[in-house]
Amino acid sequence: MPDFHGEPYIYLAGLTHDSALIAWGAFYFRVKEKNGSYKLLDASDMEPALRETIGRKSTPYGPARVVVYNAAGV
Repeated sequence: MPDFHGEPYIYLAGLTHDSALIAWGAFYFRVKEKNGSYKLLDASDMEPALRETIGRKSTPYGPARVVVYNAAGV
């Protein structure tokens, strides 16, 4: 049975002098045990299959929490 590997990413999608848009997600791979090769999974390969992978209407992968601190750590 194949194993799965998730490779999370985070990036700065937009920036102005007083705001930042931070985006995150993950690429998911199926790992074949025989030769160690990886196959990038498409949204339709996920269970349950995802209809959209980007944007406000996309199906969530699960819960997330974002914590933002200022320079003083507050």
